[in-house]
Amino acid sequence: MSNLPDAEEAYKCITYLAKSDVTMAQQTTRVTKCEDMKHHVISMAKLASNEKSDAAKTTEAYASEAYLNWVVDHVDAVGEREITRLHRMSAEKKFEFWRSLNSARSKGQII
Repeated sequence: MSNLPDAEEAYKCITYLAKSDVTMAQQTTRVTKCEDMKHHVISMAKLASNEKSDAAKTTEAYASEAYLNWVVDHVDAVGEREITRLHRMSAEKKFEFWRSLNSARSKGQII
């Protein structure tokens, strides 16, 4: 029974959720910005290409260092956001579990 969340842990969960709201919003903004930049990165790489056909320019753009940098930045942004999202989900679940447990105790359903 010692692994069950207590009021202190519930408080920590709520505090974490409140404090991580801004972080989550910033990370979501970074992911959105990365996604919006993809077209720009590809277009700039195509413009810099010396190839004649559009297909060859597109192929070269996707093989460019600028695109690779975009992919790395996008993967990092999504990864950071997902880690925060999962931590927040865990805190929500712990709090909901504590709330249900506390409610059942106060109703005398469990000792």
